[in-house]
Amino acid sequence: MGTGDSTRLGAKGTKGPKGTKGALVFALAAATLASSLAACSSQSQQSSAANAVAACQRKPAGVQLQPRSANAGPGGIRWSALLDRCQGTPIGQWGAAADFTGEAGIAAPGDRLVLVLDGVVRMYDEHTGALAWQRTVVSPRLEPEVQDIEASGAVVLVSLQPSGGPARDTFLDAANGQPLGRMNVAPPGTPFLVGSHVVLSDASTMLAGYDPGTGRTLWRDSVPDAPQAQAAVHDESTVYVDSVKPSGSGDETDEGAILRIDAATGGKLPSLRLSRRLNVDLETIDANGFGQGLLVLDVNSAAPVKGTGGEIGYPVTQTVAVNPRTGQTAWTHGGNVNAEPAGAFDNEDGTAHTYTAVNPQTGKTLWAIRYQGLGTVAGPNPLMAQPGYMVASSNSATAPASGSVIGVRPDSDGGGEQAWNSPALAYPVFVAASQDTVFVTTCTQPAGTSAANLCAARQLVAVAV
Repeated sequence: MGTGDSTRLGAKGTKGPKGTKGALVFALAAATLASSLAACSSQSQQSSAANAVAACQRKPAGVQLQPRSANAGPGGIRWSALLDRCQGTPIGQWGAAADFTGEAGIAAPGDRLVLVLDGVVRMYDEHTGALAWQRTVVSPRLEPEVQDIEASGAVVLVSLQPSGGPARDTFLDAANGQPLGRMNVAPPGTPFLVGSHVVLSDASTMLAGYDPGTGRTLWRDSVPDAPQAQAAVHDESTVYVDSVKPSGSGDETDEGAILRIDAATGGKLPSLRLSRRLNVDLETIDANGFGQGLLVLDVNSAAPVKGTGGEIGYPVTQTVAVNPRTGQTAWTHGGNVNAEPAGAFDNEDGTAHTYTAVNPQTGKTLWAIRYQGLGTVAGPNPLMAQPGYMVASSNSATAPASGSVIGVRPDSDGGGEQAWNSPALAYPVFVAASQDTVFVTTCTQPAGTSAANLCAARQLVAVAV
């Protein structure tokens, strides 16, 4: 969802028989044997991995960067950059088999790209691929999982969770990557960015302003329903919050006004009075948002519906775009429309295998595509809507580890036909997209050892769309 000038994403034991010394001895012996076998297995795996890395380093693969085209058309490679050699693990097409998410990215204000890979944060020029800075936040040996990335013109927020440890937050200066205060801290709430300001939420009834440089709380504000950080709706200066608590045990809230909080001071601004009451919940993750000057709200069904998995939910019946200055409805559209900071809005209906592009000014449908497999593991999976076609990730039918970025345009029957495709990309993982570029990481395996659990080289590739 668009958010102003800030962008976002046990062991078990067994007991032996009671009452006999032999049973106790047997249990101890079994435990010792199991521990020894586990240790041997672990040591063997570590040794094998170390040998593979050593072999890769002794004879580095001849890695050819994807050829760059300054005037690349859709599907062409704008630029590519080598990330590292003899590191990382192939994780399947588009990250399908990943045990944890060690890499993610986000398009940042000022035509920049933030990439987080194995605990290292990098800032690139979106157009040229020039590396502006990089900062190691968590050691790659700790297998840090990316929990959140947000970026404004001034601050980059990264939340990483090392293996076996809690998630921690780091705030970096967007200009040079220098830490703003200590790295890997635990503020008194989950943080999100509103322009250059950091706001904390307790996901209950409290919002607070936070200075990452000093660790001080700048202000506190009590609200009826504080959103989780991943659900926060804001423009570059204002946080929009439910004016009432959710009713009953569900997420439904029938409200005629939205609270507005000044992110700089915590001051409560005049409430945004809506032109009609709406059943919306601003605490719902991956739902409401702000984009291109509009507050884009998901309107939920008043009655709960049981989903295919048996869970009870409140499906989205329509999307309402609201003028944030007047509260007047700009337009309505059926289903769940996602706001975007630029270009077309979009609406993906996985059950109907349909993807729709929506005009952000009028809410009218630009085009719709029915495509078998849309949104499934087999793909294609939509990445963005362009004026005339859908941009999607696609798996190769002949090469199990290969995929492409493709363009699919609507045909006369309401379906879709492939218009263009990128070159084949080895073990592609989608990390981010800007208005005209999709950014993908790839993994080239060591020559002659395709089964090796190692990337001989990893690249960041910018595909024009």
